[in-house]
Amino acid sequence: MAPTFGETWSGYRISAEVLEKVRTFLQQNFVGTKNYYNYTSNKSANDPSCFRYIRSITVSDPVLVDDIEYIRIFLHGDSFIYHQIRKIVGMTIAMTRYNNKFGSDGLHTALEWEPYEDMVQEFKMKHILSVIHRKEKAESTMFIGCKTLKKHTFYTGDVLPDILCQQSPK
Repeated sequence: MAPTFGETWSGYRISAEVLEKVRTFLQQNFVGTKNYYNYTSNKSANDPSCFRYIRSITVSDPVLVDDIEYIRIFLHGDSFIYHQIRKIVGMTIAMTRYNNKFGSDGLHTALEWEPYEDMVQEFKMKHILSVIHRKEKAESTMFIGCKTLKKHTFYTGDVLPDILCQQSPK
């Protein structure tokens, strides 16, 4: 994805195949709510403040300026701390390089997350979604919050579904 150490950026061009791998890697590994403690200083893995939400990631096609190619990576998310985005981009470069350089050399195994998808989904259901569900079922927090949407200035009068005006399902 990027030149190796000691090379210059000038003349380097990303291939369409590598660009697609970058897009896929970012989408699969960073979009959604994730724990970013590995991208944060002085925080532990179980610190709730390490969770961040990325709504979307867009990777542009390359743009050439004076023989240097640039790619814009736009992350739309909530509450990212200084350097976290830079570290995410760095991880993307490192993963792409590792798999290209070592993933098929016969000695190393490519780093792939797909084989663990079932375990990830099971963890999310057991430790995240079940907690959210229990709290919503007990307190109707989201339901109550949604009912107040029509009180805000962005409400146009006919956009809010009638279901939100009904009684809590308790």
